Amino acid sequence: MADAGGGELRARWLFLKAAIINSARVTLLSIVLCVILGTIVGVTRLSSNKLASTMATVYVEIFRNLPLAVLLFLIATQYGIQAPLFIEERFLFGGAVFYSNQGIWFVTVASYQRLVMGLVALALLRAGLRHMDRIEPRFIVTPNTPFEHLRRPFSSLGWRLEALAADILLIVAAVVFIDYLVPFVSTHGGGTEAAGAMALLVYALSVTSKVDDDGMNSLQIDDSESGLRKRFTIWVAAFAVAAGIAVSKGLSWPLYLKDWDGDGTIDAPGSWDIAEGTGFEITPFFLAMMLGLTLFTASTVAEIVRGSIQALPRGQVEAAISLALNPFQRLRLVILPQALRSMVPLMNNQFMNVWKNSSLAVIVAYSDIFYVVLVMMNNVGKLIPLFILLLITYQAGSLAISLVMNWYNTRVTSVKI
Repeated sequence: MADAGGGELRARWLFLKAAIINSARVTLLSIVLCVILGTIVGVTRLSSNKLASTMATVYVEIFRNLPLAVLLFLIATQYGIQAPLFIEERFLFGGAVFYSNQGIWFVTVASYQRLVMGLVALALLRAGLRHMDRIEPRFIVTPNTPFEHLRRPFSSLGWRLEALAADILLIVAAVVFIDYLVPFVSTHGGGTEAAGAMALLVYALSVTSKVDDDGMNSLQIDDSESGLRKRFTIWVAAFAVAAGIAVSKGLSWPLYLKDWDGDGTIDAPGSWDIAEGTGFEITPFFLAMMLGLTLFTASTVAEIVRGSIQALPRGQVEAAISLALNPFQRLRLVILPQALRSMVPLMNNQFMNVWKNSSLAVIVAYSDIFYVVLVMMNNVGKLIPLFILLLITYQAGSLAISLVMNWYNTRVTSVKI
């Protein structure tokens, strides 16, 4: 009986762990997408093109004033109605994409290890290019205290090799983190190894940040026409090599099966499916949740971007125009870097709202932490301990987001313009 009770308890913890991972997955992806979409819409609102500006304004006014619960319900129901039935065998790009009301399947790489190897090759190239462009700083800061030596462990190598060693340490830490994160996310690995890998990654980021703060990463990039052409050629060749490494073991295509038992006869339409382990699947529940959070939050992010840009002194834009910078260069080199100083604190609030708004996943039947805790309450009881656990989970996620954004805000505001 004790073993049965222990097995049941472990199963519940695995269930809870999978729910936390689901919540984190949809939150992180929605944050990235809402920043991209919100920035585009916010900049478009300031466009001199009346049509583009009006369309961006309409988008903001609609989604900012629409309750998220209603938006999620509309997306989930309309996707279920408008998406084709699975029995119709819908596909795009020669079978690279299958779509139906049961989900979307994409072609993907057959070996994720090779994909990581390709990314590592690009990261090493970046570190090498930075090493060649690095120049001697005006003042070399020498660590004096044990804590400073801990944050700059490679200071004895000299200003040039120290920064290169910090970049390599960050690459190694990222690879180790990914290596332990994948089994943890699949709920087969333990959390101790993943936590240790995350601690190593945080330490590597701290070392890199300290090297930057002490001026050891002063770069002099050749921005002449020939220099830019050379750098562009290098990166195009590097991406081609990395893509070749990633697909060196082939591609995993979605395999549409109508004969599950292999007897040569086509099964009933209700049993048709994509073979497990082939392609990359996005469930309709995840898609609805991700779209809802992205569209809703991007409307507020767009207003943050617009307000931060309009808060800049007009002289900054006029100075950029006097330098003969085109609109995209003005935006990338002058406007957005300065607007970040007022954007980041407000973005912090929106990112935490995305994490907390993910609790509405029950509307679209997505198994997040809130939904799983409700199921446990019905099956086990223990309402107060489970609510405390839920509170701690959301509080920990909010604190983690706030910690990262406060660190980034410090980095942004420390730059003297």
